[in-house]
Amino acid sequence: ESDIKMFTKYLSELNNCLKSVDQKDLDSAVEMIKDTISNKRKIFVAGNGGSSALASHFVVDLLKMGHKSKRQIFAYSLVDSIPTITSPERIIITRAPGPNTFFSTN
Repeated sequence: ESDIKMFTKYLSELNNCLKSVDQKDLDSAVEMIKDTISNKRKIFVAGNGGSSALASHFVVDLLKMGHKSKRQIFAYSLVDSIPTITSPERIIITRAPGPNTFFSTN
């Protein structure tokens, strides 16, 4: 399979994935994150495999948003720092659904 075909297939699969996102679920996640930030609680993000890089990137984006808006945001990637796992206050979001997936708020 050529590189162009593989890349085209990848983009097609990514497009299908994005189309499958339920808007209500996305809105709910956004509201939960906004509420967590407003209440000065911590946001913890995890990823598996390549998604661990996305988790790290998402945290950086949250921290940049906080800096630009002059709001303090407490966001941590669990794949970057083991000590963050032990925090008593957390919201954890995972990307891949399945029997080993967790979603928790404390």
